[in-house]
Amino acid sequence: MQQPVIILSALANTPLIDLAAVIFAGRFLKFNLMAYLGSHSPRLLKKMWGMKDELKDVGVKIESE
Repeated sequence: MQQPVIILSALANTPLIDLAAVIFAGRFLKFNLMAYLGSHSPRLLKKMWGMKDELKDVGVKIESE
């Protein structure tokens, strides 16, 4: 979705610095959310019924709380 938005904002004469700031902020939030989910998913999967054995099978260690 980024390319059409950039094209439309260029046609609307949006300042480049504003566009860059919005894109950076969006990507920053997106990648921080993905990093958080990736780092906390083993602990959350441990709480799900039946997932502990599967995680052990693939070699994922879960630190005890």
